[in-house]
Amino acid sequence: MRIATFNLENLDDQPGLDPPLAERLDILRPQILRLEADVLCLQEVNAQSSERHAPRRLLALERLLEGTPYAGFEQASSLSPSGQGPADKHNLVVLSRWPLAAVRQIRHELVAPATYRSATAEPTATDAEPILWDRPVLQVEIELPQGARLHLFNLHLRAPLAAPVAGQKLESFRWRTVGGWAEGFYLAALKRAGQALETRLAI
Repeated sequence: MRIATFNLENLDDQPGLDPPLAERLDILRPQILRLEADVLCLQEVNAQSSERHAPRRLLALERLLEGTPYAGFEQASSLSPSGQGPADKHNLVVLSRWPLAAVRQIRHELVAPATYRSATAEPTATDAEPILWDRPVLQVEIELPQGARLHLFNLHLRAPLAAPVAGQKLESFRWRTVGGWAEGFYLAALKRAGQALETRLAI
């Protein structure tokens, strides 16, 4: 059995992308084919709408898998907080050669969000707010040919980059103050450690 994991880094199909999706597919498709995976875990799969107000679908991923063995694999993906289809960004996906017996999404089921009042927010924060994980954990049970079941967790921890703090970010990687950046870095560490704790408790 071969299990592989691959972060597709914002796989998307929107106008104005640089490089465009077609160019990325020419590079990505041979890479996932070389994996020859029986089970493939993917991260950062963005979702698109085929028309206005239509439910989001993983259309860019469909294009990537077209013409590959993975196109016929069983598929499970994470859902948006509303539960109505995938989120717009950074979905988790599991592709399996064998049947999926169960799919579970875990997000603050075993670990409640911590509450925190910002020290550097502008305007000044008056109340504590929940610190939510950016992404859920995607758990699947796979029916193996020998009759056993494989429990697999697809996890994308919060990146070690400072999380947003109200009034402190100027651009994606520019901050108004060192204190604001440091608080954002602290919040990112809390999110990442919380995700890891919840996954360990689930296991």
